[in-house]
Amino acid sequence: MKKILLLIGLFLFNLNTCSQNEKIEYGIILGFQNSSFIENNESPVIYQGKIGYHAGIYISFILNEKISIRPELLYLARAGSILKMEGGGSSGFNFFNIRGNHIYGEITESLVFLPILAEYKLNHRFSLGIGPVFGYSINRKVEYDNNSFNEFMDNNNTSEKFELNLGIDFGYSLNNIGLFIRYNHGIKERQNLKTSLFQLGLNYKL
Repeated sequence: MKKILLLIGLFLFNLNTCSQNEKIEYGIILGFQNSSFIENNESPVIYQGKIGYHAGIYISFILNEKISIRPELLYLARAGSILKMEGGGSSGFNFFNIRGNHIYGEITESLVFLPILAEYKLNHRFSLGIGPVFGYSINRKVEYDNNSFNEFMDNNNTSEKFELNLGIDFGYSLNNIGLFIRYNHGIKERQNLKTSLFQLGLNYKL
């Protein structure tokens, strides 16, 4: 929690000290995302994305007419469905090695995201962005329809909190309003899973 507060404090400090610079833009972000999870190993577990939301603030450091660096500080509410499991498998499910057994459940998680994107303006309206996206899990919960599974399966483990993604962004801007579509692909595995996240958001320049 101290790391989160320090991160927010540094972000707000930079926002305040740089706001007088004509090459600095800043504003607020609000949007939705569809998130799912990816396993490296073969598994009978099937994950399906669910809709969540994100909100936060951004600073854009304009280096020249074409290139800018855009750090963001976002809060994400993320979720995913566990559709089924048949006959055991990996990722902590192999304890229940019962052929034909099905599990239904849901993963819900609250995170702080820190994307740092390098943006290239294609013209005065459209832009492309790419860069690392750092994530920190505030709260994570996995629940199954069958309560007996909740007692035995250690998927609510919160020992792994940090994740690293690669973000690819396409944006459109009109005056003070911008629209962006972004895909975040998990690089660092966490809880035996990587993240796949599509975002659709609006940003308003203050």
